Amino acid sequence: MDIKKIPETLAGENRPATIRLNGPGGKPDYASDGTRSTIDIVGVYSDQYQAKAKAFRDAQQEEGAVELAGQERNIVVNGWAIVGWHGIEDNGADIPVTDENVKAVLTAAPWIYDQVSIGLNNRDALFTVAPVNS
Repeated sequence: MDIKKIPETLAGENRPATIRLNGPGGKPDYASDGTRSTIDIVGVYSDQYQAKAKAFRDAQQEEGAVELAGQERNIVVNGWAIVGWHGIEDNGADIPVTDENVKAVLTAAPWIYDQVSIGLNNRDALFTVAPVNS
């Protein structure tokens, strides 16, 4: 590893990568406008992800904090990487990307959670090449 390239590598973690979503049967999923449904994620070393992780750790230190475990924790942690989406809709309009909506989508659609998880665990493929735009 070339130590001089570490800052460049970490900077790539802040650049969103687009995952083209498949539906629960593995076939491509499409938005109501006919384009592919997508989710944009940043890497686990990105500024956004690290800030949300710190806020979560800080909140866990407070007295009476509710501890998350198992799949619920995994959903929240993977959701920190989501910075945008297209085709996650309500009545044909994209729903806003909020922490609450991210948790709701990843909970209701485990096949989307799986694709985000795979994307985060395959950072080399997602974050060392130009993002896919379609």
